[in-house]
Amino acid sequence: MIAGRRTQLLIDSGASLTLINLHFFLQLSKYYRKKVRLPPSNLCLQLADRSQLYVKYALSLPITISNSTRMHRVYVVPKLWRSCIIGNDLIHKHNLQIDGGRQYAYFKTKYIHTRVQQERKEKVSNDNKYILLANERIKISPFHAFNI
Repeated sequence: MIAGRRTQLLIDSGASLTLINLHFFLQLSKYYRKKVRLPPSNLCLQLADRSQLYVKYALSLPITISNSTRMHRVYVVPKLWRSCIIGNDLIHKHNLQIDGGRQYAYFKTKYIHTRVQQERKEKVSNDNKYILLANERIKISPFHAFNI
């Protein structure tokens, strides 16, 4: 779903950018259509046969895949043969996972593991000029490598 409208998405890992066609863009609510910007002047899209695609607009839209929504910049291409092509920009930026066998895609969430209790580190200098960082104070003999 894009901007609240159901549509089929083609996930193309060979496409650099995420695109929608002009017909689909014109079906979006006025709220989204009035947020369009001109694409960057140096933007040039080419197909595999080196023919160029004209990009009319650029805008950020909410894209929902498997009940999870992400805001992403899309480019409006008038002569695009699909209503939406999901490109590598969205795949990488939002960590889109693709299961080709089950024809399923989802955004993988990143879990940040935090330590509940941070280890207490203590700097200890012993008589033989060793410096030890440890959780507890221990004494190492000067010939510890030979006593292992």
